[in-house]
Amino acid sequence: MIYGFAVHLHSRPHMQLVGGFHRLIFSVLGSCMFNYSSMMVYEWLMTKVPNDRPFLLTFAGFFTGRLLIVHLLAYLYHVDTRSVIGRSLRRDLNYETMY
Repeated sequence: MIYGFAVHLHSRPHMQLVGGFHRLIFSVLGSCMFNYSSMMVYEWLMTKVPNDRPFLLTFAGFFTGRLLIVHLLAYLYHVDTRSVIGRSLRRDLNYETMY
């Protein structure tokens, strides 16, 4: 997942303004931070959900993963629309209504 998300970050419009090596490093670091924070949330969930309910734990993990990724994509959309100068990005009402 690190490489897939790093490629996604690397191709974002706001990253086009950053030079080659820094762009690569920022993408890998952003991917590692997202993966580490999601693992910390899952670890916290394991302490709150009883171990004898694996279906509940699976659902809670899936739901929090979806919640994290939706808000991360909304944040990246926010950064893209505020930092790209001279290019007009297509507005997405789904992301606009989140904040």
